[in-house]
Amino acid sequence: MSPEVQPLGDQAHDHVGGVAGANGGERHWADVAVAPPKLNLLRIEEELSAAHLHLSLAYIENLPWIDVVKRYDRPHTLFYCDPPYWQTAGYGVEFGFEHYENMAQYMREIDGTMIVSINDHPDIRKVFAEFPMTTVAINYTVGGGQNAQSAKELIIGNRSEGWPAAKSMTETIGLNLDF
Repeated sequence: MSPEVQPLGDQAHDHVGGVAGANGGERHWADVAVAPPKLNLLRIEEELSAAHLHLSLAYIENLPWIDVVKRYDRPHTLFYCDPPYWQTAGYGVEFGFEHYENMAQYMREIDGTMIVSINDHPDIRKVFAEFPMTTVAINYTVGGGQNAQSAKELIIGNRSEGWPAAKSMTETIGLNLDF
């Protein structure tokens, strides 16, 4: 039998060993994970230290988005903007449509890269129409998970050459979580 069609217990035994038990003379394999857990508590200090080293190069600001863009715009800077959804309640902050128009204007002018994630709404599509965008399905959960609703979100970028190849978060920040 090939590994692709082996029962889970047999695969686990082949890869990591298993725990055998007897039940009326039959041999059973316990449910054994084939891969180690992503979080290894024995190495958490080492992993947190690595994360700290990578994040020590990051700037975290509590400023209006436009001030952050003005202060840090450089060719190598990535701005990720996640503004309140247009015409959606629940954020508790005022964010008028002029902010989306200003984001589009800055996306045209900045030296860095800007990515905006926002609800898929005709007004938003119109403001950002000139930029590459992709649609993703999400579960919208403002107000708690019990109120989750299926929705679509736009991911909009200011680079005409399109989207870079996808990388995992651990690959992006350089954490080694493969034990």
